[in-house]
Amino acid sequence: MEIDRYDARILSQLQSDGRLPVVELAESIGLSPTPCARRIKALEAAGVIEGYAAVLNPAGVGLGVLAIVQAKLTEHTDEAVARFEREIELLDEVTNATPSRAPMTSFFKYTQ
Repeated sequence: MEIDRYDARILSQLQSDGRLPVVELAESIGLSPTPCARRIKALEAAGVIEGYAAVLNPAGVGLGVLAIVQAKLTEHTDEAVARFEREIELLDEVTNATPSRAPMTSFFKYTQ
């Protein structure tokens, strides 16, 4: 999908506020609501917009510690990486895991 300037503006606004009403969004980027809504649906259908999420305050949900953790694997076989990823997914405290470009390294957020 080719992203034009209106699509880019829509994406920018929705990244800042995913709950922005279409009427307000359309007005802020210079479109009428119907074409703006069509563009949003097209961006969703194309997978450009994968979903919408709430950003939670860790302290507000009883999580007092936020740590960014770097993990280095001693073995980098497909099996070892898959095993590590499975184990990380079992931990409720890990809220985000990101593989690194550095060999045998992953970063993840840990909250408690």
